[in-house]
Amino acid sequence: SYVPSIVSSSKTISNSQIEIRLSESVQSNSTDLASNLANLEDRFTVRIGDTDLAKADYTLSAPVRISAIGTSTTWTDHGATAATAGGFVIGREYIITSAGNTTFTGIGAADNNVGTVFTATGVGSGSGTALETTFVPGSTITGDGTVVSNQTLIFTIDSESNYIVKDENVEIIYDADTTTTHNLIDGQGDYTPDFTQSVSNTYTPSIVSSATTTSSNVVTVNLNEAVSSNAGDLSANLANLESLIKLRVGDQLLTGSDYTLSSANNQTLTLTIDSEANYIQKDEKVEVIYDADATATTHNLLDANGDSTADFTFVVNNSYVPSIVSSSKTISNSQIEIRLSESVQSNSTDLASNLANLEDRFTVRIGDTDLAKADYTLSAPARISAIGTSTT
Repeated sequence: SYVPSIVSSSKTISNSQIEIRLSESVQSNSTDLASNLANLEDRFTVRIGDTDLAKADYTLSAPVRISAIGTSTTWTDHGATAATAGGFVIGREYIITSAGNTTFTGIGAADNNVGTVFTATGVGSGSGTALETTFVPGSTITGDGTVVSNQTLIFTIDSESNYIVKDENVEIIYDADTTTTHNLIDGQGDYTPDFTQSVSNTYTPSIVSSATTTSSNVVTVNLNEAVSSNAGDLSANLANLESLIKLRVGDQLLTGSDYTLSSANNQTLTLTIDSEANYIQKDEKVEVIYDADATATTHNLLDANGDSTADFTFVVNNSYVPSIVSSSKTISNSQIEIRLSESVQSNSTDLASNLANLEDRFTVRIGDTDLAKADYTLSAPARISAIGTSTT
C-alpha cells in the first residue's frame, strides 16, 4: 500500500527560479515544509547544465497555493500578487477574482467565472482581475479563503553566474537521508523516494535582434520582442535603465552619464552620446553591454512571459560613413576651396541657406594666424556636372 508523493510538475519560473509541485502535501521533521527549509536544502541539488548547485547556491521556499478565494480573505494583505488583464504573465497560474469584461477563456481559462484557476496563455485585455495562485505568505491567512500548503517548493538561484540559459538542461535531485528526520513524508507515513526530476525549461528571454549606428553619436538597439521595466513602459524608466546599460566605443566605456537613453517603443532603445569627444568614428568597434541587477531586479528588462533578459554584450553594426574632405586647394591669394566626398546639409537645408551659422563652425589658419567668421566670407557654390543642350 506504499503510495508516496511524487513530483507532479516542474518548470522554470524565470532564469533564476524553479518550481516543483508534488502530487500531495508532505511534511519534514513532523512540521510544515516552510518551518524546515534549512534542513531540506541539504536534501536537494539543483543541476543547471553541467553545474551542480548545493544549498549554499540557492534559497529554498515553500509557497502556498490558493485553492478557493472565499469572500472575506484579503489576499494581497498576506503577500499574494494581484494582476489586471493586460498584465498577466504567460505561463503563470492565476485564479479569477473578477471577470469584468475580460474573456478569460481566450487566455487559457475553462470559463470566465470567479474562482476559476487557469494558466495564462496571453496577457489578456479588459478590466478582469486575478491573483497569482502561488505565493509565500507574509502573515497568517485569515478569512474563508483556502490554500494548499506543503505541496510546492521553489528554488531561487543566488548567483547570477549560475542563472539558467535558454534551452539549458535543468534537473532537481532529491536524495533522502538514511536518518529520516528531515525527509519528505506524506500523511500516510510514506516517504518520498529519491528522484532526479527533469525540469521543463520554458525560459525564452528577449534578445537583441539588431543594433546599428544611425549617426556618429546615435546607436539604436532592437529587441526581438516587447519588454517592460519596473512593470511599465521603457520610456517611463529610462534613468534607471541607464544604470544597467553601457556603451563601448573603441577603447572607451561610456556609462549612463555619458549618453542619453530614449525608447520609441518597448522593443527599441536608442543611446545618444552626449559629448563630441566620445563620438563614433568610421569603422570603430562599438558594443552595447547590458548587465541586469542580480539583487534588485525591479528595473531589469522583462518580457510578457516573465522572462528576464539575460546579460549581453552585442556588437553594433557600425554603418557610420561620414562625408570627408576629398580635395582642397587655394584658388587665389584670397580664396580657398574644399570639396566633400558627398553632398551634405546644415540645419536640414542647403548649405547656401545656412552660411552664417556654418561660419561659426570653421576656422581658417594662415600661417600662425587663425581667422574666425569675422575675417572671411563663406559661400557654397554649385558645380556643373553636365552642361546639357538647353541650359544657358
